[in-house]
Amino acid sequence: MDSQYSIKELIALFKHFKFVRAVSRQTGLSRTKIKKILLQNNVAILSNDDANRLSSLKHARNPFTGSSKEKAWLYGFVLGDVHVFKKSKFTLRAITHTTHKSFVNLFQKAFQKYGVVNCRFNKKQKRWALWIDLEYRDFSFLEQRTESSIPSWIDDSNFIEFIAGFIDSDGSVLIRKTGNYFQYLVKLFGQEHDLLLEIQQRLRAISIKSNICRVFKSGSSRSWRGKIIQYNKDYFELVICRKEEVINLLRLLPIKHKEKTRKRDQMLDIYARGPFLWDDIKEEIIELRQSIQTEVRSHLAEQLP
Repeated sequence: MDSQYSIKELIALFKHFKFVRAVSRQTGLSRTKIKKILLQNNVAILSNDDANRLSSLKHARNPFTGSSKEKAWLYGFVLGDVHVFKKSKFTLRAITHTTHKSFVNLFQKAFQKYGVVNCRFNKKQKRWALWIDLEYRDFSFLEQRTESSIPSWIDDSNFIEFIAGFIDSDGSVLIRKTGNYFQYLVKLFGQEHDLLLEIQQRLRAISIKSNICRVFKSGSSRSWRGKIIQYNKDYFELVICRKEEVINLLRLLPIKHKEKTRKRDQMLDIYARGPFLWDDIKEEIIELRQSIQTEVRSHLAEQLP
């Protein structure tokens, strides 16, 4: 080999730099010659796409390695309140905003093993922005969130995880006062009526009935926490309200949002004790609500001057 570098040294340089062109710049040898030497010595070389992808990365990314249940939970989570878009040939960006630190923690826990989760607090808007750049070829399934139906790969084996992710992102578990009594509720929200209809049908298949109603018409607006929310499409909610069915579902759901798990655990505890009058549970319900609100305000105050 007519070079000041031995074959062993060239292989070591390639393992260090990872790119043929980088070794070429370092040694002055042509890329063709370097590739020939590497291939003759059974050294794997990245494809052009992989080389370009790695050279453009600011931070390391990892492929999706989770189970079908984690995949379904992630899909439900993104479907609820996370926007995704194809940023480049190699990159899918997931982005969302929240006023709850518990949601920040959940987003970070869900995605941090796949890349660097970015988190920035906007003092003017008093909310966090969260985003992560993911490997497109591994996470392109999240783009299906724009469709008005459940993906075919979400089946009986992972449907409950999908619902849990949806609730963690854009759903509610709660107890509501109804006259002198109270009601257990699970709610899902969304603009895609056909999707909620399909969820309703899938829930019915596991003996859980629900109702769907329109809560805001297209073109309407409402004030929420000092902000005006404008609805460009009809907005619906799917509600599960039959006590036994709510409890059965709560026992199945692997929800992860800290605030919602606290509410779920309280609901299961109350059900086990058997009270049926609102006055019997009013104090503990209000106490948990106030505790969560206090935590939310405290976390926001920590970010403000």
